Amino acid sequence: MSSGNNANLVAAGKRFRGGPTAVSDQSHLPGISPLCHPGDDPSSVRSGGLDWSPWVPIAVSFGAARGEGLYRIRRAGHALLTYVGEGVIASRLAAHLAKAADARQRQHDHFAATDLVCSYVSGLWSKPQRLELENDLLANHMELLDVPPAAQFLG
Repeated sequence: MSSGNNANLVAAGKRFRGGPTAVSDQSHLPGISPLCHPGDDPSSVRSGGLDWSPWVPIAVSFGAARGEGLYRIRRAGHALLTYVGEGVIASRLAAHLAKAADARQRQHDHFAATDLVCSYVSGLWSKPQRLELENDLLANHMELLDVPPAAQFLG
C-alpha cells in the first residue's frame, strides 16, 4: 500500500509507493457485494438492506453512536444527503460538526446548518469493506438524485 500524498508527507520525505508483498493485510480480504439496489431511497432506514438508526439530531447521536460503521448526514426532512461517511462514527460526526465553527472550511455552510440529522449503522466490516459500502451508498445517491451529497467532495 502506498502512503498518503500531501505536501507535509513530501516535505518530511515520508511519501512512498507500495509494491509487491508476501504479508497479508486488510486489503487482501475478500470484497463485499453491493448492498444497494436500483431505486433504493438513500435516506431510508433500510437503505442498502442495512438496519440504519432512526434519523436523530446530530448532537444527540454522539451519545448513542457506538463503534465503527457507516453514517449519513442530511438536513431534517430533505431527501438530498449532506454527507456519507465511514469510520468511528461518533468521532467522525464530531469532526464534521467542528467544521461548522471554522468559516474557512469549504464544508462550513453545510455543517453549520442548525437542522442537521444523522443516521448510522455499526458493523463488523473491515476498513476496505466499509469503503466499498460507502462508495455503493454514494453511487446509489448519484443514480437516484443525479447529484452527490451536498458536502461530499468539498473537503
